[in-house]
Amino acid sequence: MKNLNFWKGKHGPLLIAEIGGNHEGNFNYAKKLVNLAISIGVDMVKLQIYQGSSLVSPIESKNRFKHFQKFELTKEQHIEIAEICKKAKICGIDIIDIKFQIEGVDLIKADQTNEKNLKEICDKYKGFDIIIDDGGHHSKQIAISLNFLFDYLKDNGLYIIEDLNTSYSSRFGGSRLNLKKKTTSMNYLKSITDSINYEHNDKPFFRSKKFDGMVKYIHFYQNVAILKKGKSANYFYKDTKNTNYIIDKLKKLLFNFYN
Repeated sequence: MKNLNFWKGKHGPLLIAEIGGNHEGNFNYAKKLVNLAISIGVDMVKLQIYQGSSLVSPIESKNRFKHFQKFELTKEQHIEIAEICKKAKICGIDIIDIKFQIEGVDLIKADQTNEKNLKEICDKYKGFDIIIDDGGHHSKQIAISLNFLFDYLKDNGLYIIEDLNTSYSSRFGGSRLNLKKKTTSMNYLKSITDSINYEHNDKPFFRSKKFDGMVKYIHFYQNVAILKKGKSANYFYKDTKNTNYIIDKLKKLLFNFYN
């Protein structure tokens, strides 16, 4: 049970206060939530920065636009909240050009599926302790971002993916009818679980998947997945420790080839 320290924070497990849009546009309540989170010793606070017009059309969907618009905070309000939390260095990426900057927070316009954009950002910051994907939510976007950004996650870092309910929506490349569809975000993540036990795969001489030997664990919650980066075991352990194991594998491969 000694390895149950999943997230390392100031007081043990890493604590992230997900405020999101729960302030409902009430700035005083937003500050109260942030200060409450800080007072109980969380390591991080997360809010959403958006404008209603960037999410839905005010012409095509007036009611939804009004709903999202009431959750907006102004530039000055975001800056004030950032001042409370500015000890951390945060890089935020959005496909929409955010017209203001917050001290301690770098807001960058980029496409999460554009590897050139992502590489420029990753080269600048030299690795991340935590990556949170709360982006476009399309299965393709989730897979491309994870496949690329995981290389820039530091050892023992966390990669968090939100809103995985979109894996069951055809609008986002998912399916609620075909749960075995390989291209959905959930099934992509499920395929990575085999990389945790990669040393038991029947392929002794090469890594069968990108994430082999890179993932300590994956935790699934409702609409959320959390991956921790790190070696789950020494690669080629069986092969370097047991010559007979290699010989047996070769015999099996030759037998299957000629029969």
